[in-house]
Amino acid sequence: MSNDNLTITGYRISAATYNSFFAVYLRRNLLRLPRFLWTCAYTLLLMLITASMHHFKVDVWDIITMSIFSFVTIYVLIPFGAYFVGIIQFTTGKMPKVSHALSITEEAVTKSSPLAIVTVPWSALHAVDQSKRTIFFFTNRSCAIMIPKSAFASQQAAQDFLSAAKAYWQQARV
Repeated sequence: MSNDNLTITGYRISAATYNSFFAVYLRRNLLRLPRFLWTCAYTLLLMLITASMHHFKVDVWDIITMSIFSFVTIYVLIPFGAYFVGIIQFTTGKMPKVSHALSITEEAVTKSSPLAIVTVPWSALHAVDQSKRTIFFFTNRSCAIMIPKSAFASQQAAQDFLSAAKAYWQQARV
């Protein structure tokens, strides 16, 4: 990290970083009240379809089975399917094999690697978040720039970097 504490060089993205992203993604997007209400409405619709297939003879076991199937599909199969596809793409791609660098200024976040240089203005960021081992700059609901906290010299340096990033992001949102 450079003297101004706003540039990090030479870090690599690992599978643990990707797992940390997935945990934050689930917490931010899947385990929220609107998603829960949407799932309940979807389950109710499936229950009505099930009841109408029996000519309005309500079979409690069919309704319970359909409800469980709906919850399992929406809360387990779809997210973990996306996770496994993502981890396969991650491990077969070039991202974990190259060294990354990231710098933040008052205007933008700039991430560079031998593959590409990406500059994202603060106003385009969806959120700035963290987990125990990673800092995230969400560019949309399901995509983030990931910085492992192990890339910093100390835990305090990571906290200072995160607080500066959140200050820039809040300033751009105003």
